[in-house]
Amino acid sequence: MKRLTFLVAVIFFIGSGTIVAQDINGSKVPAVVKTAFAKKYAEVKKIGWEIEKGNYEANWGGK
Repeated sequence: MKRLTFLVAVIFFIGSGTIVAQDINGSKVPAVVKTAFAKKYAEVKKIGWEIEKGNYEANWGGK
């Protein structure tokens, strides 16, 4: 049982390390990224920004 618990913990920590995204302030997002997003999703006002794998990611309304 201890071995199974250890194995599950190791798999969890390895998996969680690969799914890390960095939250950033909207003021640090390049204008070209914000403009492209605004053209496609003009109705969205409250946006959370992240950098994941070198790409900017916008989050809003659970999406």
